[in-house]
Amino acid sequence: MFAAEQCKIKIPPAEDTARRFARNFRTYSAAAEVQKHSADALVELLAATSGGREFSATTELGCGTGLLTRAYRRCFPSGRLHLFDLAANCQDFLEDVAYDSFTVADLDRIERLPPAELVISSSCLQWIKDPLRLFQTINASLAEGGIFAAASFSEGNLRELSLCGGDPLPCPSAETWRRFLVQSGFAVKRLAAQTQTLRFPDALAVLRHLKQTGTLLRAARSLRQTRRFLERYDALAHDGSVTLTYTPILWIAEKQRSV
Repeated sequence: MFAAEQCKIKIPPAEDTARRFARNFRTYSAAAEVQKHSADALVELLAATSGGREFSATTELGCGTGLLTRAYRRCFPSGRLHLFDLAANCQDFLEDVAYDSFTVADLDRIERLPPAELVISSSCLQWIKDPLRLFQTINASLAEGGIFAAASFSEGNLRELSLCGGDPLPCPSAETWRRFLVQSGFAVKRLAAQTQTLRFPDALAVLRHLKQTGTLLRAARSLRQTRRFLERYDALAHDGSVTLTYTPILWIAEKQRSV
């Protein structure tokens, strides 16, 4: 399995992740353009591959401020929808969305999910320390032929941070994500890895973007570290701007039927 200790840094404790995102939820939806695009693309892919299928019960993992929740409800307005997230204040941002339940949960510790025909998630699973264990829990919650549709990030995400001492969150490669799915009892119907590059006028704008999207940046924990990070990042400038590269990955996987 993917192990955080094989990378430069370990995935931060769940409590730290919850606090950081909770502090930045008010700016997240506006700043998280890549995450919003991934959520929209995932729903489009799900609609295209499900053949008009309606899902009577859906579970969303890591709903956050509802980027995926809203995209899903626009395309699939009926059926029960159960939401899970690490941060309790997510509910403050979901008043305009129809859902049936909200559960505060650490997905690295959760042992059971409600029965469902569909499990969805977007821009969340890269924070999981043991994806294989969670995928097995997801598989157990699904009916035969149930669908697991998710968007996350793959190896090389925010790679510019590595060049500047920023220690980005380690993400599994596309093939590792695929292996987790297969080992958990899923047949992978679609898996698409992408690259999206954002441009900013300078490193300070990048730092502001990272903060607004709740991204952990260990290189900015003191004024001295922040200055050094900004200097290194500005040195990467080309044609009057700097880049920040995301590597989103989408998949549609089906629970394999019992023989």
